[in-house]
Amino acid sequence: MHEPLTRDEVQRLQRHMRKHGPRSLTPRQHDAIWDFLFDLPESQVWLSHMVEQTQASLRPRAKKEA
Repeated sequence: MHEPLTRDEVQRLQRHMRKHGPRSLTPRQHDAIWDFLFDLPESQVWLSHMVEQTQASLRPRAKKEA
């Protein structure tokens, strides 16, 4: 299998997996799909938002004065 995958190849593998189940793909094929999806600009934007939300939830909150 060549890497990186094209969008068409990813879609073909996803169709195959939907039809035959996740075990019909090799671990290498699964990894290649995730690598492709991870590199998409919209994935990077989503991940950045998730990191920001996680970091915000971990920051200590200021106590309100009564």
